[in-house]
Amino acid sequence: MGAIRILGIDPGLGITGYGVVEKQGATLTYIASGRIVSNNKDALSLRLSTILEGLNQVIESFRPGEVAVEKVFVNVNPNSTLLLGQARGAAICAAVLARLPVSEYTALQVKQSVVGQGHARKEQVQEMVKRLLNLAGAPGTDAADALACAICHAHGGLGAMPARGENFLIGRIQGILLEKNFPQVIVSCHGVGYEIDVPMSTFYPLPRIGDEVTLLTHLVVREDAHLLYGFMTLAERAAFRQLLKISGVGPKVALSVLSGLSVDDLAAAVSSEDAGRLQKIPGIGKKTAERLVLELRDKLPKTVSVVRAADAAAGGTDVVNALLALGYNEREAAAAVKQVPADLQLPDAIRHALKHLAKP
Repeated sequence: MGAIRILGIDPGLGITGYGVVEKQGATLTYIASGRIVSNNKDALSLRLSTILEGLNQVIESFRPGEVAVEKVFVNVNPNSTLLLGQARGAAICAAVLARLPVSEYTALQVKQSVVGQGHARKEQVQEMVKRLLNLAGAPGTDAADALACAICHAHGGLGAMPARGENFLIGRIQGILLEKNFPQVIVSCHGVGYEIDVPMSTFYPLPRIGDEVTLLTHLVVREDAHLLYGFMTLAERAAFRQLLKISGVGPKVALSVLSGLSVDDLAAAVSSEDAGRLQKIPGIGKKTAERLVLELRDKLPKTVSVVRAADAAAGGTDVVNALLALGYNEREAAAAVKQVPADLQLPDAIRHALKHLAKP
């Protein structure tokens, strides 16, 4: 993929911030930033014209290929909200007149992408923009917000903003593991800490904090957040995506299913129409279990083999992997797994094995 220039816009009637970055592969380069100021004594039409003409000059000077605009939130003052919306309309018109694709992001989405959490202060946004773009000093707040919007687009939104329910193509995260607090981990990638929710089968084999980790990911885009889910294997992610297609099953329930059953065990339960086994998973009732059996039939990864917890000693299955990740050696893990009843779900099987290992 060639270099692409992105114009980020933080619209405002009094001050409209702008920032231009260039993305080449995984590298972001700062091009320009600034602000367009309208005279508050002018008529509204003149102020909107100032914004439009100012952005036209920015587009003409820096030739961006795509535009990212921060969404407007409802304010306490309805008149202020209306004026801000008109300023945003002028900004979008500038991009449309230049025939540039426009993507929109909420302030929460921008902060999550740049800082790692959606309620970051302006000073934190400024500092992260400075670091991500290797600037000598922190840009002003308006320019920083605009640059952050452009960075957010560069991180995952190249191309048109997806429709509700669709996802950006963030399929893989490789970086340094910063924190492990089940079900969430934080991975640092290019200076950004990504919060990623993972199932238990992915959590236990993770390396130590400070080591490099690679996770396959699935991004869920909501109005108020970008939520990343991570997996060790393609089979886990494929199963997660199939679960999300089922009515009444959201990301949390899908993670619960994959924490309670390995993909192999889930496939076994579905193929044998064992809804009762699925009902043992927290959050799964009778109707949902029956729906899973019906709708997952022939849709789970084809490469999995049916392996029960009692067979773990014969090869590297989930319980053994969990015990090894916790510091036990192969002999101890194999001996403990032999004591695990065959009908236990994965979390219970791990707890049972740990209780056995804790005995004197």
